[in-house]
Amino acid sequence: MANWKNNPGTSVTFETGNIYGFFPITATIASVANTVTKPSNAAYVAKFGSDATGNGSQDRPYGSIQGAINSFSTGATINVIIVGNGVYREALINTTTKNFIFLADGNVTLEGAGLNDLFVNPGANANMFILNGFVVRNYSQVGFEFLQAINYISFRNCLFYNVLTVFTRGSELKGNIFVNATKMGFSGNDYLNKRLISNNTFVNIKNVLLGNTPVATFSCMHNIFRNCNIEFSAATALDYSLFYNCNFRFNGSAGTLPASLPESSGNTYIPSGWVSPRPTTLPALQAAHSTAFSATTNFPNCLFGDPAFNSIELLDFTLQETSPARNLAYEGTFVGAKSVGKRLLVRATEANGDFTNSGATNLTIADDAATLTTDALANITSKVIDLGEDRELKAISFLGVLGDRNGEWPDTNRDLDASTISSGTSLTANDSYIVEAASITITGGSTLAVGTKFTAVSGQLAFTGSGVVRKITERPNRANYELKFSSVSSADCAAQSTWTLIEFGTKPTVNRTGNTSSGSITKGNGDITFDFANAFSIVGRWVQIKVSIQNNDLA
Repeated sequence: MANWKNNPGTSVTFETGNIYGFFPITATIASVANTVTKPSNAAYVAKFGSDATGNGSQDRPYGSIQGAINSFSTGATINVIIVGNGVYREALINTTTKNFIFLADGNVTLEGAGLNDLFVNPGANANMFILNGFVVRNYSQVGFEFLQAINYISFRNCLFYNVLTVFTRGSELKGNIFVNATKMGFSGNDYLNKRLISNNTFVNIKNVLLGNTPVATFSCMHNIFRNCNIEFSAATALDYSLFYNCNFRFNGSAGTLPASLPESSGNTYIPSGWVSPRPTTLPALQAAHSTAFSATTNFPNCLFGDPAFNSIELLDFTLQETSPARNLAYEGTFVGAKSVGKRLLVRATEANGDFTNSGATNLTIADDAATLTTDALANITSKVIDLGEDRELKAISFLGVLGDRNGEWPDTNRDLDASTISSGTSLTANDSYIVEAASITITGGSTLAVGTKFTAVSGQLAFTGSGVVRKITERPNRANYELKFSSVSSADCAAQSTWTLIEFGTKPTVNRTGNTSSGSITKGNGDITFDFANAFSIVGRWVQIKVSIQNNDLA
């Protein structure tokens, strides 16, 4: 069975809406008898899958998102597309007259370099689109520019990087990071509806357009804006938000559209007709807002200051301990899409960094860089990290924009079995394979070229030809690291002999003997056999991390 987190029986809930109101949407993945049966309202997609031979089940997924969408009929049913780890290069995905929730089941990237737009404009047809947990990068446009009242789009927990234009509609925009965009807007007059915009981070956005829902219904709070031009279409009330190097416009009929970012030209650029001088304090912002709209002073609980991200260059938007966004929210938590995090430094001189360079294998280490020396397994271990007190670990961030090989993430585990299978030996039904050396012909099936990935189907387990196949052992593969932790002492953490395999970018969880919190750890959530239904959080004061890259497997 493939190690999916979103299994049949799993339910997901989102806040969505349109001009008629706002309401929760809940979808439950239908139960199935086995892992080779497709749920009636869901489909699985993975890099080892195939649109031609897959059926959308966990063990026989489709190979593309569009292939999964095409398997559903037109109608009002809300269907769920679950996408396994890896990089998917798809454009103009057509969801017209269909309603979908897309779930990233792990670390999933939609790569748009050279592909232009990501989604087709649905026109006047009913359409709901919810995207959760994806990295979306290098597209010209994501979302629908012109929508009817019955259409809406929601984004949650996504990273949009180098996407020039992002459109959404009056729905949930929560926990996202938007970096390097020309325009973010909302349908019709292109404004984002502020009703459900919360816990987002906006960095280097040339024009963020915020809409005009009545103040009493605003739920636009806990956001960070850094180096953005922000336009408001009416009197507004952002709450518990942080601004740094931002320009403001409160009257869309005056002034010009921005031509640059605020930090351009020596941090002096202000578009013509926008608030000048640029507000750098809350009283100045409130005064400009009141003058424009003759409105009561708004922006309660907002601040101005550098959010102190750990590393914009590595797309690590966790907050440093000194960040003013820390404890800014009314519940005493952080604002923005990421929590407070500790940055670990790679340094050429081991004593100056957080890693044990002397124990690293196959790596050339310099300040802020650990580069593969050869195309073979490499790893490096951190020193024991003192978190200051017992903390529940939330995630270990990706190492910047993690590289991929042919759509697969390089990680700790081998993705291929050590031995090959030649003609004359039958394959195992529902296992996945890759063809090597030469083409093969599946009995009762088609001829498969070198490099083809496929899932063996009952009745087509024998093959002929001079090629060989190798079993894919990790499905869908998860980019992972290894972890040790302790609440006893630094020495106790270092002395532990067993590492726990954990998935990057997700909350570290473990399985325990007897499924009790006192049971010994049996595996972490980066293991291919992890039981996500019985997961326990990790709490500790001292942690140690080992990062490995299995780069030349499944090339």
